[in-house]
Amino acid sequence: LENYVFLLTRDIEFWPSVRITVLYALLSMPIGVLGALLVALLLNRKIKGIGTFRTIYFLPAVLPEVAVALLWRWMFNSEAGIINFLLSPVLRAFGAGKPNWFGDPDYVLAAFIIMSVWGIFGTNTVVFLAGLQGVPRSLYEAADIDGAGPLTKFWRITVPQISPVILLQVIMGMIGALQIFTVAMFVRPTSAAGKFMNQLVYERGFTQLDMGEASAVAWVLFIIIMLMTLIVFRSTPLWVHYEAERR
Repeated sequence: LENYVFLLTRDIEFWPSVRITVLYALLSMPIGVLGALLVALLLNRKIKGIGTFRTIYFLPAVLPEVAVALLWRWMFNSEAGIINFLLSPVLRAFGAGKPNWFGDPDYVLAAFIIMSVWGIFGTNTVVFLAGLQGVPRSLYEAADIDGAGPLTKFWRITVPQISPVILLQVIMGMIGALQIFTVAMFVRPTSAAGKFMNQLVYERGFTQLDMGEASAVAWVLFIIIMLMTLIVFRSTPLWVHYEAERR
C-alpha cells in the first residue's frame, strides 16, 4: 500500500503520466475511429483496381512498430524533418519558428496525436470494411425509393447497422491508446511533457528495479482502462443497434 501512497502523494512523475496518457487516448481514439471509417467508406466502392487500393491501405498493419517509430522520429526532426519543411511556408507567414516537436513539452502531445493518424489504416480499416459489406443492400434500395440522399442513408442506415463494429473499434482503440509504449520509447520525447504510463511501468520495474512501484502504476493503468471501458459500455443503449434487440 505504501507504493500507492507514494504514487498518489509524492511521486512527481505519476500525475503528469496519467494526464498525458488519458489526454492522448481521448484525443487520438476519435480521430482513429472516424478516419478508419472514412477510409473504409472509400474502399467499399466498386471501382477498377479497388483490390490494389485495399492492399495498399492494409500495409501499415504489417510494418514493424519500431521502424514506424523511427520513421516518425525522422519526419518530426526540428531541423531536417519533412513535417517542418512542409509547414515552413505557413510558419514564415506568421513569423513563427520551427517547432521542436519532441523537445518542447507544448508540442509533444500534438506530435503523438498526429502520429496516431497512422493507426486509421491497416486492421481498423479492414474491420470497418467488413462491417460495411455486411449491411443489406435492400435497405439502401428502399431508401433510394423513398428519396433519401447520401447523408441520410449514411446516418440512418450505415451508422446504425455498423454500430456494433464502431463499439468494437472504440473499445480497442481506447485500450490501445492507453497502452502506448513502443513508439514513445523509440521516439524519446522530452520527459518534461510527462511519460506515458507504460513507459513509467518499464522504467520503474526494469531500469530502477523497483517492481513494487511498477506494479502499482500498472494496476492504476488497469483501473483507468476498466473505468473508461465501463463508461463506454454503459453508453451503448444510446447509440448501439443490434438486429435482434427489442426496445
